[in-house]
Amino acid sequence: MRSILFLLVVLSACATSRPIAKGDGGLAPGEPSTAPPDGPFGTAHRFNLMEASPDGRWLIACQAREDTDKNGRIDEDDRTFPHPRYGEGDKAVTYLFLESGLGTPIEDFLGADVSGRYLAVVRNQTLILLDVWTREERELVRYRVPDSNRPDALWPPPVARFSSDARHMLYLREAQGRVSAVLRELASGREQQVEAGAGELRNADFSDAGDWVNLWVHTEDLPEGEPRERPVHWSSRLRGSCKLDPKGERYHMNEDRLVWRARRVEGGPLHELRGAARIDEREPLTLLLGRFILRRGEAGELFAEDGSGRRTEWVPAFCEGRILVADPRRELVVVACTYKGPESLATVELHGAEVHQPLDFHVTYRDEDSGSSRFPFPRLISVPEGFPEYLAPDGQVARFIDTRRVLIDLETRALHRVDDNIVATQGLLALLRAPLHAEPHEVMSRSDVKELVKSRRLALSLWDVETGKRTLLGEHVTHWSFHAGSLVLAGGIVVDLESRQVVGRPSVIDTTVMALDKRGRILRGKAPPTGQGRREPFRDVWGPVFWEPLVR
Repeated sequence: MRSILFLLVVLSACATSRPIAKGDGGLAPGEPSTAPPDGPFGTAHRFNLMEASPDGRWLIACQAREDTDKNGRIDEDDRTFPHPRYGEGDKAVTYLFLESGLGTPIEDFLGADVSGRYLAVVRNQTLILLDVWTREERELVRYRVPDSNRPDALWPPPVARFSSDARHMLYLREAQGRVSAVLRELASGREQQVEAGAGELRNADFSDAGDWVNLWVHTEDLPEGEPRERPVHWSSRLRGSCKLDPKGERYHMNEDRLVWRARRVEGGPLHELRGAARIDEREPLTLLLGRFILRRGEAGELFAEDGSGRRTEWVPAFCEGRILVADPRRELVVVACTYKGPESLATVELHGAEVHQPLDFHVTYRDEDSGSSRFPFPRLISVPEGFPEYLAPDGQVARFIDTRRVLIDLETRALHRVDDNIVATQGLLALLRAPLHAEPHEVMSRSDVKELVKSRRLALSLWDVETGKRTLLGEHVTHWSFHAGSLVLAGGIVVDLESRQVVGRPSVIDTTVMALDKRGRILRGKAPPTGQGRREPFRDVWGPVFWEPLVR
């Protein structure tokens, strides 16, 4: 479950009379029937939530609970935002909460599968795979510290990934002095080693659809006598004050020049996708798209390469195509093609193995590619329609410009234009929020925008794209939004996209709301003590925190 900083909704009159629905229609196979804990969790100190399970059965958070810097108060260093005390403060410890109470200290949190059943954590310098539903723990890797001057730099690299289809886990281990990738089937526990080819394996992950294994290999030899330093790659999900390394040394991995190789999860040949380069370098374009490897050729064309190495041109060079959306499940890309007009607009096309279709709208052309759409790869994808920009007398672009968005149905390839902002989609249903409006040439200060956002009430509605029917849910002021299963907390109400109903609302909607689970519970903390809060708009929540039910 992820929180999204959309500016959304707070209060709904229709939210008080509907029954609360389960976000995923009941228990999943093997899921325990016992209710997840309600809390309280943690102590009366700042509570930095890292992640919460979609079903509410676990939390990962960190707190500073002791005066480790001996200054007479407990105040951890929050490295999420720069401030003069960077590098100071009390030590924050990461905790895993499986039950109400103080939690279990862990050293790192490397990831979780999309269902929330499996967790990869580091405890006592050991990678542990935890099945939350059965509480079974399996030790997978015992890490070592090769450099006593860098006690946080563990080896082999502490990497653990979960595929977006919830079927596999990938992690690194060392045997006989060589690091290898291990692919584990979560349901059966069967494992296989994934060969990375020549060189030293530094990192591994899954493609967005979970059907490829990416391998990042160091192959360059160091000059004779030069000290050998290994940038340590992590898959840590910790951030801010929860980070283990005060100097950020683990993130020097971007300076490492690595070869990118990949193979299909089910097996097959190893493909070398890119020569030695920094891991964050994107050019030349190479994209894993279902059965295909999509590449940009030397002349600028986009071609797809299948498993046998056969190449087929999808987008010709004269298009100068840039990818707007990539859908690896449907093996489709939405591409912007240059249009040399005064407004710098681009035509839009849809391409795939058997699809080459122009779409009837334009976008603002940008000379860069976007990545894949996010799991679970929705049927409706949203692209902003391009219009000439309104310029103020001083040459600045107006902050609020009336613009439409285009919903592309990737199944039927139909287009649906909408003036509202897209909060969420599921199937052919879209949750919409009315946009903020201002005069076309109006340039607003930051404080003006803030006041407008706080005071303006905006309509929230459900739109059935297939029938065209719109259902108004109410008008609300803006706030955070959260997703869990088919439930969406949009400011002040929770909408179930499966049943198409408003199922409830939080008792109070403010910055102490931290998460939503599939049962419709709200994770809430406490406001900071007087004089100890962070300045807006940063979320600042203190413990203990607890799950509370919605008001029906």
